Amino acid sequence: MLSFLQIRNYTIVESLDLDFASGFTCITGETGAGKSILVGALGLLCGNRADSSAIRSGASRAELGAGFELAAGSAALAWLQDRELDDGSTCLLRRTLNDNGRSRGWINGTAVTLQQLAELGEHLVEIHGQNEHLLLVRRDEAFRLLDASGGYAKPLNAVERAYRAWSALEEERQSLLDESPLDPGERDLFEYQVRELQDGLLSAEEFRAIEQAHRKQSRGADIIAALETAAAALRSDAGGAAGEVFRAAESLQPFGELDEEIAAAAALLREAAINCDEAHRSILDAQSRIDLDPEALARLEQQLASQHDLARKHRVEPEQLEEVLERLERRIENAGSLEQRLAELEEQREAALQAYRKAAHTLHARRTKRAATLSAAVTELMQQLGMEGGRFEIALSH
Repeated sequence: MLSFLQIRNYTIVESLDLDFASGFTCITGETGAGKSILVGALGLLCGNRADSSAIRSGASRAELGAGFELAAGSAALAWLQDRELDDGSTCLLRRTLNDNGRSRGWINGTAVTLQQLAELGEHLVEIHGQNEHLLLVRRDEAFRLLDASGGYAKPLNAVERAYRAWSALEEERQSLLDESPLDPGERDLFEYQVRELQDGLLSAEEFRAIEQAHRKQSRGADIIAALETAAAALRSDAGGAAGEVFRAAESLQPFGELDEEIAAAAALLREAAINCDEAHRSILDAQSRIDLDPEALARLEQQLASQHDLARKHRVEPEQLEEVLERLERRIENAGSLEQRLAELEEQREAALQAYRKAAHTLHARRTKRAATLSAAVTELMQQLGMEGGRFEIALSH
């Protein structure tokens, strides 16, 4: 039952609040008094389309609201419960129209689409007009009238719930099928690639270490020559940089107490001499560790070549091979779980389909029985209305 209607800035109405009591309410008035505005507002709350021209002149937004009290077991309440939009026996609808053309709707405070408003509105409001008879040619309207006359809200809702359950399982199944389960050939290939990577894969850290060792080995002769040159230049005896810097510091030492800048220069030279001496020792240590080993170089080159070959096969950089291995292992693992889930879904889908068929068969049987009764009743009324020989028949097909 409609309990109230609120209108703000819709057509010529600035503000209107109407409360409806139980029973029959009649709204009368001359042509142009605004009776159709109330019907139009209800239509918009039930999902009818509208544009910004419906907004009152001078306003930027129209707001409409309505409240309904729903009976237990009603189709509207079942619709709300199925979508978790119910709030007891109360149903509150709200809709706004903005001057930018946008429109929004709410059911019990939750934002919904206009399609959802329209679906619920079919269970809340029946708006009849002078062309109402044209609705009889619509299949959905004919079924609605037949179900309403038989009081088939519960079996109809059972069919809808069963269909949604089956449809959800079928949608999930199709989504999983789109993930392309592995065929035997693909699985064999992926498993071979995983074994190949597991046997020969170097981690990114190991690969970088081998690259550095290879560069060091391949340029070993150049490194030795550079170390020899540097060691000769830094030697601490006469003619070496370390010795010359030390002697320069010693020459300034006696005069440091006479001039601050001379003292500072002498200190810097002593520090430089110490650094040169430490650098010379580091170079000598590096020389002792340099080992030109052709066999070691060959092994390093073989390891690098193996990694580059694997990388070329998978069209990635050598440092990315670990990611390739993880992706392949995950693909194989997911394929196994995918196949298991598909098997489970197939079983659930078949059970849901049988439940839907059973509910649909029950509803069809009731509709068939009611169709015969309703056809006879309407045909009899037609005779009473002066349409002698007229016949009304409802035909159902599977």
